[in-house]
Amino acid sequence: MITNEPDGQASVEEFKAVEFVRQLEAEAFARQILNPLCVRLTRRVSVAAARSPGRGMRTLTYVDFESGRFAILGVLPLVAAVLAEWEDDVDTHYFGPEDQVFRSSAPDDQAYGSASPLVKKYRSGRIVWQVCADDDDLEPTKPRVLRLRRLAEENGAEFSLFNSNSFRSKKQRFWNSVLLNNMSQAAPTGRFNFYPEESAIRRYCAESPRTCLLELQELPNLDVGKVQGVVARMIRTGRFKVAGRGDPLNQKGFSLVTPLEWHGGNVSHALHLVKSS
Repeated sequence: MITNEPDGQASVEEFKAVEFVRQLEAEAFARQILNPLCVRLTRRVSVAAARSPGRGMRTLTYVDFESGRFAILGVLPLVAAVLAEWEDDVDTHYFGPEDQVFRSSAPDDQAYGSASPLVKKYRSGRIVWQVCADDDDLEPTKPRVLRLRRLAEENGAEFSLFNSNSFRSKKQRFWNSVLLNNMSQAAPTGRFNFYPEESAIRRYCAESPRTCLLELQELPNLDVGKVQGVVARMIRTGRFKVAGRGDPLNQKGFSLVTPLEWHGGNVSHALHLVKSS
């Protein structure tokens, strides 16, 4: 009888070694993401915005997106904005005009919150005004809903509500969006040269359209932090799609081995000259 115990034992040890290396890489990945380099802009918002009359003390959060830094009052407006940033079919998003009835601080000292609708402009031309509930209410007050719905219709936009139930249905996608946003801000545009990383990723994906972040990080002579930032932004713009049925980012956490599919088009490896007629 032939036994394969030595080879089997070697395979187990090799597997453990590979898993140990991946664990170290994952820990390094986590440290990189949890300590992002944020873009520092000049806009400042006083804490008075969070203590404005009629609102009580609310959570005031600063968050960096590709379009700049936002100061956001309340949890639900923050969640809605982060989700909008990482919808790959949303072209731009911003907080629209505030409901004058609910204005409670000066315009120069205003953080965005539930009184301002989140305006989402899609690449298809569709425009949605999304009104967020106050953190302590399941639904926005009816008069405010009616006013903003009417204002959205006057601007040719669709209207939607975002409340705690909306968050629960997209909880996993929100946490994935936070992770991807940190990845992109760890290597922000405008501060670094990303040409080597972008070119290498495009060349690699021309031959291997199905990949993962772990493989892309192992490409030679590239900065890991920049690779993470480039991959995150490529996911945001739709050049990379997270593989899976339905909405994969709403089903499980994004990781180093999450499968990615390249949708960024073919890469031209050489210049072809064609004679004119």
